[in-house]
Amino acid sequence: MKPAFNSKVHLACCKDRLLSHLAAKSVSSYVIFELRCFNTVNQIWEWKCLQVLQNPCSGNALDACTWSLTTVLKAVLKETSQYKPGTLEKLLATFDTALTAVYSQLVPVESLGHGNSASYPSSNTADWATTLTNLLDLLEVLTAARFKLSTTRVCFTSSRLSLVQASALLRIVDSHVHYFVKKQVLLLLKRILLQKAGEDMGFGEASSLTHGDDHMTSDIFTLADDVLQAVHTDWLQCVPVESAANCVAGAVMRLIM
Repeated sequence: MKPAFNSKVHLACCKDRLLSHLAAKSVSSYVIFELRCFNTVNQIWEWKCLQVLQNPCSGNALDACTWSLTTVLKAVLKETSQYKPGTLEKLLATFDTALTAVYSQLVPVESLGHGNSASYPSSNTADWATTLTNLLDLLEVLTAARFKLSTTRVCFTSSRLSLVQASALLRIVDSHVHYFVKKQVLLLLKRILLQKAGEDMGFGEASSLTHGDDHMTSDIFTLADDVLQAVHTDWLQCVPVESAANCVAGAVMRLIM
């Protein structure tokens, strides 16, 4: 099984997007099986993901890695009782440093402001939009995991990113990326503020923020402050609203209320 699995891991990073995705699905299923049955993180999968995350660049390898990691975390969050206690914490601890570094490299660093749009390498390409979409999905799952673990007071840096570095996410909306990516950012921030991260993924009720980890309250305030500061700098004027997408305008308004 190991040679076949190893080949699938490498196929997940190939240049053919369809083949890469199918390989990533197969690999993820096997990783989930090992976690559920043996409570072990597959070392080949772990090594490959860490290798890709340590040298992130838009492409199939990064997309397959973030998609696979998101899929595995989703599985554990959806059926926590099917896994041994500590499985989620083990996964988060393994990838925490690498995910934190990836976030800082993939999001824009330019200052936010009307007329000063942030830019990305190849920002107008479908490939880069896919990379950002996968990253945003992963951020939502990481945040949902934090809410899930909040009663245990376990907190990982990567699970705090959507809150303490929300200003970087807001810059995406003021950038030249595809419209649907901007919409995804707004909806993500809205769900976080409403404590509903992952609600569309079937994770169930989140723990109350009032019983969160030691940083929860301050992180929520940081997120709210970033949103208010963005609005104060006329960021709202930069938010695109397509004629058939009034729901996005509503999401923005509810976000800043």
